[in-house]
Amino acid sequence: MKHDLPNFDELMKIAANDPKRLDEIRKQATESLIESAPDRYQRRLRGVQFQVDMELRRSKSPLDGCIRISNMMNETLWQLKSTLNEVLESRQDLGFPNSKELDLSEGTPKTAKILEFEV
Repeated sequence: MKHDLPNFDELMKIAANDPKRLDEIRKQATESLIESAPDRYQRRLRGVQFQVDMELRRSKSPLDGCIRISNMMNETLWQLKSTLNEVLESRQDLGFPNSKELDLSEGTPKTAKILEFEV
């Protein structure tokens, strides 16, 4: 199910003149997206959306809500990075060679030799 959003300029006008309508558009678009996801993901997506809605409800202003949601995303990203690093460390403990090369946080550039194939 596809949800057609107004263009950016129209959304800006709605935000300035009718914030409740903008919130309804957000809710409809979110519901449409969740409905279009495979069934096995919908429960998790609804849980995440519940958390987002609660943070927005607790916020004192739209900017505060934006910061709260941004903090949620950053925390989740940090958890993912930590989990990936744990996996890399456990691979190294198991003796897999060069498993540290997969850790992109080191910032060292990787190089590769490009092979030409004749057609």
